[in-house]
Amino acid sequence: LNFEVIPRDNLDTKIKSKIVFLEAYINEIPIDILSYQPKSKPPTKFIQYDPISEFPSATRDFSFSILNPNNNELISNFLNLIFNYENYILRNMFIFDYFYNEKNDELKIGIRFIFQSNKKTLSISEIDNVIDDIMSIVDELRYVNVPGFIKNDSN
Repeated sequence: LNFEVIPRDNLDTKIKSKIVFLEAYINEIPIDILSYQPKSKPPTKFIQYDPISEFPSATRDFSFSILNPNNNELISNFLNLIFNYENYILRNMFIFDYFYNEKNDELKIGIRFIFQSNKKTLSISEIDNVIDDIMSIVDELRYVNVPGFIKNDSN
């Protein structure tokens, strides 16, 4: 078999990998090609494609006040609880602000929650239900406050 490498000089592309070309008649391909054993295994895990939603997203920003800012284990526990929380409409969350208030000896962490559905525009009550669920988890941590948050009681 005569494999050829085609130059990329005349192609408008950023890809640098080689282009390998082979032209052959089927009856010229050796039969022992069928006994080829791959040198590596195919991947077992694939990242599932998640289509981009056509529906609008909604964001909610919260400032969490940690009352014992010198205890790294408490802070780590809080962040693990928040960032391991899952709900099908909660698309993303990230820290957008981090401030240590020396005067009050508290750490404030601003976290943005992004909500979106692939099936419909979310209602305020659907988003509030998830926020209430997150806040009930945070409420169990006696060392974390959410200034200004009032639980949605209309459920």
